[in-house]
Amino acid sequence: MICFDTSNAEDRIKMKLRSHDELASEFRATQAPDVAEFETAAREYFRQVRLETFEIGRRFADRRKELRVSQRELAARAEVTQADLSRIERGLANPTLLTLTRIANTLDLEISLTVRE
Repeated sequence: MICFDTSNAEDRIKMKLRSHDELASEFRATQAPDVAEFETAAREYFRQVRLETFEIGRRFADRRKELRVSQRELAARAEVTQADLSRIERGLANPTLLTLTRIANTLDLEISLTVRE
């Protein structure tokens, strides 16, 4: 928080440094209950997305190992970088549908997309 104290001839800046947790706690205290509900729902949604992303990557890695193909070789065949493939396999990336399709096709896997409301 930055405060300007103009009580005298000089403008002085007083700074109070607070941690992220302190700021977040203060913000939450000023919010309506529906904001807390939204925050909880959003946290759960993103937790689920991370789990699904990790599962896709794990399946790719399992299939790649089953076929005895290195990450470098698979990446070259699928036209993605080895670094991206590594992040996908570890569930740390948010790949495009095109990238997922390229990898799946190279591994002779099928991608199924479900649209939910």
